[in-house]
Amino acid sequence: MPTESREYIAVPSVGDAERCDEDRLVLSFALRTRYEEGRIQGYAVRVIHGPDSIIDEDLEADEVAAITGGALPAVWCNITYDPDAISESDWSGLVSTFGLRVYATGYDEYPKRPAEPLSWPTDFIENENPGSG
Repeated sequence: MPTESREYIAVPSVGDAERCDEDRLVLSFALRTRYEEGRIQGYAVRVIHGPDSIIDEDLEADEVAAITGGALPAVWCNITYDPDAISESDWSGLVSTFGLRVYATGYDEYPKRPAEPLSWPTDFIENENPGSG
């Protein structure tokens, strides 16, 4: 089954750290509920605090600034879904409730494989801090 994704930034909380934390929690709850109901396939919700957060989420600083007016922090989310399992009215409810503005959209023709456990080479872990003993 094909999947799509949408990335958003919550505009009303931009620049307000306390409100960003609140919006992140409430938005996470709303998305977790949709995930548990099978209406979405996955999600991530983060507070972008500065350039490091922008890099960590693989975002473009100029595109984030175009939405936020250059102010941070801001709440960013990425939602993956089956387009046949979620309605436009569900999207519009999320968008209006949280003041979401589209950052990006994507389409994947093939379903993602289940996540595989991450394994690190033992020499990487043992040598993480070379010269420390």
